[in-house]
Amino acid sequence: MKTPAPVKADSPVVPEVETRQNELLPETEPATPPEGPGRAVPQLPVDPPEETSQPIFAVNVLDTVRSIYRLPSGLVRTVTMSQDSSKLAQAITSLAAGKAKEAEKMLKEILRTSPGNFQAKNALAHAYFVLGDFAASKRGFQQLRESSQSPNRDDYEWYLLLATLAEYNELNPAAEQLFDQLLEPGAFHNYQGAAKNLLDRIQ
Repeated sequence: MKTPAPVKADSPVVPEVETRQNELLPETEPATPPEGPGRAVPQLPVDPPEETSQPIFAVNVLDTVRSIYRLPSGLVRTVTMSQDSSKLAQAITSLAAGKAKEAEKMLKEILRTSPGNFQAKNALAHAYFVLGDFAASKRGFQQLRESSQSPNRDDYEWYLLLATLAEYNELNPAAEQLFDQLLEPGAFHNYQGAAKNLLDRIQ
């Protein structure tokens, strides 16, 4: 199977336009019978509409993912409740205020001196997502998921799923595997309900 090209951050995603079956044929004026008795009206052949395998209503996966993405409240709440004035707190505050580029710069500076800072890694993965660099966001959440056994693991898996879907703008095999893990009956995943709703919307 050919792997689809990832969605680039600098290329806008063009939403698909719905096409109804009756729009496939050009509109024609009804034939007007000629004047006079006994005059037959010639019948012109009409080509049948071409069959298409495309759905009449297409779902844009990237638009759907973006519409449900939310910055985790726990990330912001930690900074707000502690009234932290550190660079990490400033970066997260900037991210929550929509200044993702500014937050990215500060978070990279933090990780240069503290490469093991999980909060900074998490915030940077979210900054990448907001900026549209879904491949970098996916790598960030993947690393957090593989190296962390904390209760936040469910968060990392959920956002990894969103980044994986957004990267290719389709339900790809990697995303299907993540859906299987989140929807496994015995997993009791924190995002099981959200994952089911999302899958229903993009299938």
